[in-house]
Amino acid sequence: MLDIEQKIVLITAKLLTNKQKTHLKQLFDNKINWENLIRYASKNKTLCLLYYNVVNLGLKKLIPEHFMQLFENSSYCNFIRNTVVLNELEEVRKEMSKNNIPFAPLKGGYLIDNVYKNRYIRTFNDLDILVKRDDVPIIDKIFKNLGYEQGDYDFDTNSVVVPDQNKALFFNEKMYKLLPYIKINSQNPKSTVIFDLTVSLDFSLDVQPIYEMLDMSLKVPNGIELLPEHFLVYMCCHHYREASNVAWILMGRDLNLIKFCDIREYVLQKMDHHSLQRAVKFSKKYKLEKPIYYTFYFVKELYNDGYESEVLESLNITDNTFLNEYGAGANDYNKAKTRRKDFFSSIFSDNNKDEIIQMPKYRKTVKENKTFNF
Repeated sequence: MLDIEQKIVLITAKLLTNKQKTHLKQLFDNKINWENLIRYASKNKTLCLLYYNVVNLGLKKLIPEHFMQLFENSSYCNFIRNTVVLNELEEVRKEMSKNNIPFAPLKGGYLIDNVYKNRYIRTFNDLDILVKRDDVPIIDKIFKNLGYEQGDYDFDTNSVVVPDQNKALFFNEKMYKLLPYIKINSQNPKSTVIFDLTVSLDFSLDVQPIYEMLDMSLKVPNGIELLPEHFLVYMCCHHYREASNVAWILMGRDLNLIKFCDIREYVLQKMDHHSLQRAVKFSKKYKLEKPIYYTFYFVKELYNDGYESEVLESLNITDNTFLNEYGAGANDYNKAKTRRKDFFSSIFSDNNKDEIIQMPKYRKTVKENKTFNF
């Protein structure tokens, strides 16, 4: 029961080929509520991808002239920001390489140039990086020598806020990642660069999967690159973690289409049957089957390109009630709660804060701040 605008956002949440041109044009032949279309695409971080597909298929004339400027400006600004941030990533990678620190870019930091191959169409907020926890002291020195500060970014003041002792302790002992490293651009806040360093795949804080991923990584001219099966497992763990934990629901970052688009494009361009099966084997070794199943279940719901069923069957999961659950982690409630909205309703809601009717336990550990406010 999707409306026309939602259908357009869904079909354009991937790199389209000429085969989909007729279908897309037929959707645009309907009366379009452009405000809703832009809102849905923006929430799902696919606005620039939608515009790219429309232009790439020669359908640019379907966009009303008074909305064209918004699309063009969004794409151009995205290109400028991506270029600034990715150039900064290369500088940091050079320093890590000099110090023999394994440092693997993830998500947008890798996908923009290597999968989407276009800096106009994939947006991202920060740079996600995989590192070894044992290397953190050296990494900290490198970042600070490069002018980075560690803490929370305050968008209102364009400054780094040093966390209080409770929150610093929480990140150090209970989080799978470090406090962000941030370099402020005082002239242009949009060019501020934020690095999120991941040291564990989930809240179990098991570092062994990370060490295996980095130890087996491929050498490339500008550093290292994860094996396809390891990159895929990381992305699935990331997506499932954000969908199933209260903090991300409260921040409005639990579900969006670009996450599933990333999986689809990566699998189609970088993987084959054998690498998919190696990803399944790796997930079973470290008991990460749920994140893989969760991600591929909804990738199939959205795209159904044909490879998803084999992966799902290989995981041997018989009870998939966890697909609609959240809050089972030790930092939330210990016992899972069930979402009231279905997947597609959640995808197209402005946010899903209305799912949360009980404060999670982490709010007692960390003092209230802008990161964890409702």
